[in-house]
Amino acid sequence: MKKDPYTIVEIDMRNDFSDDPRAALPVPGTLGLVGKIAVLEESAKNVLEVMDNHSESDPTSQEEFRKFPPHCIIGSWGHKRISGLNRSTLQLFKNTYDAWMGMHNSTYPSNIDTAMELLENSNTIVVVGVVTGICVKAFIEGAMERGMAEKTIIIRDCTANLDASGVPSTRTLFKYWSEKGIRIISFEEFIKERTPPFLEE
Repeated sequence: MKKDPYTIVEIDMRNDFSDDPRAALPVPGTLGLVGKIAVLEESAKNVLEVMDNHSESDPTSQEEFRKFPPHCIIGSWGHKRISGLNRSTLQLFKNTYDAWMGMHNSTYPSNIDTAMELLENSNTIVVVGVVTGICVKAFIEGAMERGMAEKTIIIRDCTANLDASGVPSTRTLFKYWSEKGIRIISFEEFIKERTPPFLEE
């Protein structure tokens, strides 16, 4: 694959969102994304690792824990990155659904300013991860608000969603985002576009 200057935004690929039986908030299909995302990382210029960063003593985290079981507690197994994803240029910590807010109402450093600069200077932003209808949704909507829609791509088979009350379906979201200028393609299409044709002898 060509070394095109794209940035991967990897959202919440943490153990607690995997379909591992130990996960606090399992998302079906998450572990099946790992191999494809790892391939995408190999040729990316940057890999922005967006990660849930919760604490039992954090009021913002406690708000979320009223809706979902406690998850991604700092220092826990569930907080760790899913095995098989090894490359990371920058970590962006968040304690809300929205990566653009960073660590909301917290003294914990989020790297949000550095992440914003990285994204603003990226020619192409490639979004992968979970949960499509929650944290991925928040990131995509933030990108649209900041005028980044035309340079944002979602790899549709590198995301996973929850089938839960109040969580929009993947189909509904992809249709809406596509209408707003977000490009939605498959892993295979993305790889093919960035693979130079073989020269005939």
